[in-house]
Parts: sequence; C-alpha cells; structure tokens
Amino acid sequence: MSAREYYARATVGSDVECSIGLEVRSGDDVEQLTWDLKAIATAALTIHGGHHQDVAAYVELKLLRNWKGRAYFIETEEDGRGVQVYQPFGMPRGS
Repeated sequence: MSAREYYARATVGSDVECSIGLEVRSGDDVEQLTWDLKAIATAALTIHGGHHQDVAAYVELKLLRNWKGRAYFIETEEDGRGVQVYQPFGMPRGS
C-alpha cells in the first residue's frame, strides 16, 4: 500500500465540517460524484459526530470500497482544529 500522510492543521472556523476530495477520471459525472461524497460526509458526521479520527476512518472505508485505487483526501475541522488524511496513490497520474 502507498504511504499515507496525516496532517494536523489549523483553520478559522466554528462548525464541525468534513471535506472529501476524490480523483476525477475521464467520463466521470462530477456532479454525481460530489453528491455521493456529500452523502458520505453527512453520514460520517451523523454517526461519529465530532470524533475526527472516526469520521476520517468511516469516510476512508467508503472511498476505498466505492472508488478503489483513486487518490483522495479527507479533512475534518471543528473550531479551527482537525485532521487531514491524504492518499495520493502515485499522484499525479501520467498524462
């Protein structure tokens, strides 16, 4: 498995947030992908609340199951604190 990078980060904000980024491939329906990612983030926050590592783990499992081999990132934030998971899978891809 490729190396993963975890970051502690700081940002101005006050609400619990979960942001997900997923590698886009030719032919993807980006609008549908963003709705799917939004649904995963919503479920993660509903199930795990403000537990950053649990939210990130839940999202990561969904991404690996639904879009195996694609690069992704996951970020959580609450009151300017959070977690970032970045799995590049050899990004950037060759042209």
